[in-house]
Amino acid sequence: MIRNDSDPARPARGSMRPGVDDIRSAMRLAAGYLATAIVPSRHDAWIVTHALGGPTLVRQGWVNHIAERMRLVLGTRLTDADFDALARRYCQMFRENHWMRWRAMHGGSVPVTTSVTGLETLERARARGRGVILWGMSFCETLAVKIGLHRAGVPLVHLSTAHHGAAWPATRLGLAVVAPMFTAAELPYLAERVVIPPDESLGYMRVLMERLAGNHCVSIAGDGVARRSNVAATVLGREAHFAPGAPGLAWRMGSALLPLHVTREGPLDYRVVIDEEVEVDRSTGKAACIEAAVCEFASRLGRRIVERPSDFGWYSHLVEAWIRQK
Repeated sequence: MIRNDSDPARPARGSMRPGVDDIRSAMRLAAGYLATAIVPSRHDAWIVTHALGGPTLVRQGWVNHIAERMRLVLGTRLTDADFDALARRYCQMFRENHWMRWRAMHGGSVPVTTSVTGLETLERARARGRGVILWGMSFCETLAVKIGLHRAGVPLVHLSTAHHGAAWPATRLGLAVVAPMFTAAELPYLAERVVIPPDESLGYMRVLMERLAGNHCVSIAGDGVARRSNVAATVLGREAHFAPGAPGLAWRMGSALLPLHVTREGPLDYRVVIDEEVEVDRSTGKAACIEAAVCEFASRLGRRIVERPSDFGWYSHLVEAWIRQK
């Protein structure tokens, strides 16, 4: 699911000192919270279309920066694409996503339209009674996924880091201020938020296994990395590394593993797409099963990026790694 960088004009979060990054994030969240407290929600459509999507906030330098990333990854596959236009749509979506989160921080209704494709696939998986893992891809805003599934009647248990929305390595400011402000927007739409603590102790794994044993739906980011034991795969002809947690849990618990992404259909209009199940063959060894699942996930991720380039998270760790390798 999408990474929420505090400053989209900068090429990488890691290039900034975490303390500075968290100060900027806290100021942005506070300013956004105040702005959405003043502006009635009935004006949101105009705000995101004309104000946030205008040249003042969507600067040409930023558009050029994103377009260059798109060309690096997709230039040989989308030879006729207008990357400047695609990048501008991405930047408009990015600003809109910030506004959505600021609006949701107040705890009321967010005037965004959502739909969910693939609910039948999800229900078939849940009918087996061993839980479902929704394996998220970095497209659009994670908040849109949570709102969409909540409205569709899917109680969601979401795995999240303690510093979600803040810088890494975690700082006291990030953990005490930025992350709580950032996650406040999501909590009304979750059945439960399971947190990976700053020391990355594994108690959260026991909670996830209990929830899956109870046939719950658990969402886990799919194109992130772990501190260790990442699995290599190929995305659009480039090497990428993925955390093995989701397929490892599916192998251990016998749970269904369903990739998920979200697309922006128009201003404040999002579609959550639940993909067909990735096979988890428990008759094979765990390592082989994880590797096969990750390779399949990576293949589908590559196809989704080509299909919806303006919705992909162009500040994700995958793109950052590819740029460093350039």
